[in-house]
Amino acid sequence: MLTARGLALANEQDTAAVFEDALREIRFCREPWYTPKRADEYSDFDIHPYEASLRVMRDSEGWIDRDEYELFVSRLRNADEIPWAVDCVGKFRLLEERHRSLLLEDVRHQLPSDKTYQNWRDMSLHTFSLFSLGTSALRVNRELRLLDRAFLQPAAPRPTRTPVADKTPGIHSSERLPMPLRPPPTTPPELVTPPVAPMANSGTDAELLVGKMLEADGWRVVYYSHRRGFGFDIWAQRAEQAVLIEVKSAVKSASTVTLTRLEYEAAQQYPANYILAIVEKLGTSAPVIHYVSNPTAVLAINESVSTEYRIARSSWEPAAASKLA
Repeated sequence: MLTARGLALANEQDTAAVFEDALREIRFCREPWYTPKRADEYSDFDIHPYEASLRVMRDSEGWIDRDEYELFVSRLRNADEIPWAVDCVGKFRLLEERHRSLLLEDVRHQLPSDKTYQNWRDMSLHTFSLFSLGTSALRVNRELRLLDRAFLQPAAPRPTRTPVADKTPGIHSSERLPMPLRPPPTTPPELVTPPVAPMANSGTDAELLVGKMLEADGWRVVYYSHRRGFGFDIWAQRAEQAVLIEVKSAVKSASTVTLTRLEYEAAQQYPANYILAIVEKLGTSAPVIHYVSNPTAVLAINESVSTEYRIARSSWEPAAASKLA
């Protein structure tokens, strides 16, 4: 028999919000999240791991890496110790690489090795993946980042010498993610609710990235990437505005972008509400998202023999939205 939250995961289209609530409730080490024996063994711990991690990130430039999590965050016993963890993370980032390595090695030697179990304190990379299921954080390789600040700037490189104050004001424009999506002026009535479709789909990495960025900006997101008969990957709604988003991605730089016949027809049917999202450097620590509104009207599109619609970078890049309000 499913619990109320299990039913919500089965029926809700926005599963990230369900996971967010569940993650915020987990309490280490207390029942019912842990067995009585484990709760007794860790009786000096009384903390919400997800909430604690978010608080440390907010005061640590919006991110933490795996080593910082293992050394400091995972050892928090209660919320009163969070400022200590923030202070330690800041000092750890100022250490040279060899000093960080020595510290990590020394700590590992002090920990018991014959453990018959693992939990959130031991498996940081898996914990990062777990915490990314919600709406507040995103895992990027060995780092966990607050979603609302995930791509304002890349994680600071480790200093190899005494750091010098950066005199360059602000962040270089190439390091910024475009602002959130600009809503269209009107929305056809049939787009105000999600188009009828079969079972929900989690989407690919690029689609999840775009979807989570939209959710962080207040959009409701439904994924359509593996559903037949729809020419878009994401339906998104905020207030009375709705858009259809087709996501294209590349592990490096994107060159030609291809639209299928169905995608092209959907873009023509809802021109003001159709967005082409092009994700570059997917899987790296600094992915880039370009948004193009009404692509069939503003881009030079050439029909190929296979009835696909190709858009050259020289066409879509200048049209990519630089602001989303």
